Amino acid sequence: MKNIFILLCFGLMSLNALDNVWSQDTVPLKKSKTTKIIDAYISGDSSTLEFENDEIIKPALYDFKENVLVVGLSFGGASYDEELSNTKGSSSTSHSAYSTKFTIGKNFTMWNEEYTQPTRLYFTYAFTALDTDVDFTTWTIGIRENMDYWSLYKTSTYKIYPTVAFEVGQSSISRETYSISGLTTDFSIGLTYSRDDNFEYFINLFNENIIWQHPIEGIADEMRGFGLRTGVNYKLNYGDF
Repeated sequence: MKNIFILLCFGLMSLNALDNVWSQDTVPLKKSKTTKIIDAYISGDSSTLEFENDEIIKPALYDFKENVLVVGLSFGGASYDEELSNTKGSSSTSHSAYSTKFTIGKNFTMWNEEYTQPTRLYFTYAFTALDTDVDFTTWTIGIRENMDYWSLYKTSTYKIYPTVAFEVGQSSISRETYSISGLTTDFSIGLTYSRDDNFEYFINLFNENIIWQHPIEGIADEMRGFGLRTGVNYKLNYGDF
């Protein structure tokens, strides 16, 4: 009866155990230890058995580094169309611009597979100079999806994948004696070259829209920009130092 019970338990454990419990890397027990276990079972006395930790530490189940922080710096150029309008009509002007943008954020696993963290929540601060000797600053909060699960090219050390991001925030500009603020939205798509879990080199196409609060009542002021931005991000992960 005892032997039948042991066989039943072993069968249930086998059915419910994870696959690949044993592999070609599993180190077998020495013959002397095997003999001790059998003798202890026959005698019914397991007090003499000694349990030891594995001599070789097994690698982690997931090859995963949890992200601590992401910092980035990028440079871009864009063409802006600004439209002023009221009840009587509208007028448009075009500007070329160059910008510098600083990013700080963190990666998370949100709606994706566990232990992947492809979604980034971040904060940005940017300085943009227009060709009319006027500049403005912008801060935004954003969300970026690093679609490395759809990698275009991948090796053991690097991969290339598409990204998409959306930001919302506020811009500030000074014109003549007026200080003006505006609601800003930014949508971008691009490609990222990621290397060794730490560095990301990227190039993005972006579309930015700013609705300025014009100081003269009754005038609507909207600026739309389309451009190219390139830069680098550094990802600090647990265990890097």
